[in-house]
Amino acid sequence: MDLRRVAVVGTSCVGKTTFAATLASQLQVPHIELDALHWRPGWVPAPRDAFRQAVAAATAADRWVSDGNYSVVRDLVWGRATAAIWLDYPFATVLWRALYRTARRVLLREQLFSGNRESFRKAVLSRDSILWWVVTTWGRRRREYRELFAGRAFAHLEVIAFGSPREAERFLRSHAGHGRAASRKGCETERGRSHSRQQKRIRAEQQRLQAMTKHGILIVQDDFLLAEGLRIVVEDAGYHVVGVARDTASADRLALKHRPALAIVDMMLEVDVDGVATATALKRTHGLKILITTGFPDTVSEREGVDELACAVVRKPYTDEDILQAVRRCLNGGQAQPS
Repeated sequence: MDLRRVAVVGTSCVGKTTFAATLASQLQVPHIELDALHWRPGWVPAPRDAFRQAVAAATAADRWVSDGNYSVVRDLVWGRATAAIWLDYPFATVLWRALYRTARRVLLREQLFSGNRESFRKAVLSRDSILWWVVTTWGRRRREYRELFAGRAFAHLEVIAFGSPREAERFLRSHAGHGRAASRKGCETERGRSHSRQQKRIRAEQQRLQAMTKHGILIVQDDFLLAEGLRIVVEDAGYHVVGVARDTASADRLALKHRPALAIVDMMLEVDVDGVATATALKRTHGLKILITTGFPDTVSEREGVDELACAVVRKPYTDEDILQAVRRCLNGGQAQPS
């Protein structure tokens, strides 16, 4: 598959941006988020001509990964793309992701494109509600993409459709380290020892990523919404979640059964109260790396031994990228520090 220029598409809230950002990182190419080019402060859309000009400039590069569904720039994006990846997930999966994403953005006041934030009124009660948009456009968007990909206008595109997050996750795992290999393949003048060292680094990185995804991640969180949100974010980035536990006992059973490499543990668990104690038990018994999430970072920093226990501490409210950066740091051997 020609992945020089990839357009990631799918209905709203399916997870296009997370998938595209992860793939772009693996391929070591720019990530073009069409929403970021379209929305200006105050949720004011960019003028049509200005939007097209910005997209044309971004897609003029030789290699990139984009995400977005804007028909007004489809000719620019798809016309330049060499491949299209369609996240064609079931309605129930998309609706759940929309509910989680909206709740997280509203409750945590997450900053989006151009400093915009979602409000409960805009996200749920207005005519422009993203939830209503998902309900009313999922079927139409699916039919539209089938017709577009079957037509002649974009016959040059190599198209792959994923019917579930698991399929998308397998694809990301299979392309771990692909970008390094591809970028070096084009440097035909590179020879000798330097080339050999680079190839060794590529193989080492591929082996590291394969080992990382093979062993998996355990989530220890008693809040269902936060736990499910973490699972979605982590799996969309190409990692494997072995399970979700609510307390020390269930975490111990999952760790014993699946042998994960990392546990993401919330500091305050309703059942056990002390997530740090749970994390300590997991590390001592199973040798897991520990990532702590907390709304009380000062309290965590005061706990004796936390620096040795945790490879990262993530403060609430956190973003998807906060979590993914911490996961990468932990699996790369980083030390504990708040993010």
